[in-house]
Amino acid sequence: MNQSTEIKLVTPQDHQQIMDISKVTWNGYDFLGKIYNQWIEDGNFYGLYVDGKLIGTVKLSFYPENVLWLEGLRVHKNFQKQGYGKILYNFVIKKAGEFLEKNKVKDVEFCTYYKNAESLHLGSKDNFKIVQRYYILHYDIESSLKDNPPKAKSILEQAQPVTPSPRELDYLKQYGNYLPLGWEFPRNTEQGRKWLQSRTTTLSYEKNLFYFPLTVFELIITPYRLELDYIVKLLPVMQAKALELGEESLEIMIPEDYQQLTGQLIEHGFKFWPDNLIPDVVILRKF
Repeated sequence: MNQSTEIKLVTPQDHQQIMDISKVTWNGYDFLGKIYNQWIEDGNFYGLYVDGKLIGTVKLSFYPENVLWLEGLRVHKNFQKQGYGKILYNFVIKKAGEFLEKNKVKDVEFCTYYKNAESLHLGSKDNFKIVQRYYILHYDIESSLKDNPPKAKSILEQAQPVTPSPRELDYLKQYGNYLPLGWEFPRNTEQGRKWLQSRTTTLSYEKNLFYFPLTVFELIITPYRLELDYIVKLLPVMQAKALELGEESLEIMIPEDYQQLTGQLIEHGFKFWPDNLIPDVVILRKF
């Protein structure tokens, strides 16, 4: 690693190099290429430049309850296994330490795929510990809807945007200490639920509710209640919404404590992602 390296804020001029990283991450399904403009506007979105070329990224975000959320750590495929990921990680850990020392945040957290050995190893060295896990369940849109747009449109027209009542928001407590918002997880507190509402749309279908991100970078739909009949009743409209957004499938996240519900949903056509019985998503907090 004899090249010159520099970490600085990403700019809109880095568009093509961001897209180059995104296209070779997660088999081309990475959301970085969709969200980077928003992250640039939010601030604290950093890039690692090698001889002037952007080859990696990382993002620090401020969440409710004074949580600093680490995300977006990427290294271009051609530069992996060369220590650049560790450089970015050490950079954000130092930044996080500065925020903690100045009492700007109380906790530092991130989430990752359970097989992301490098992130888990680096985190463990800095005393990050797993505090919650989720299954990702995948559902392929049924051909009866995919091949019949008028039917899907008719179903979606029966769903209405709503502002959930305090009682309905209480249902979300079933999700545990965090709430899924794609691969972001705000704390499941009154403040966290209010923050979540500002970033999601809630639809009501036959009095059952689900939410999805206002800006859809990765479509993960969240039913308000973790009950089999409730979720099955929502399946037609969740599929119709996914189709409207140009998707051929949808995903939901289920806390690991709901193993029985997970098994029941598998019997109703959901699939594990990717075909395993282990929770896919882990949330870690620095202790």
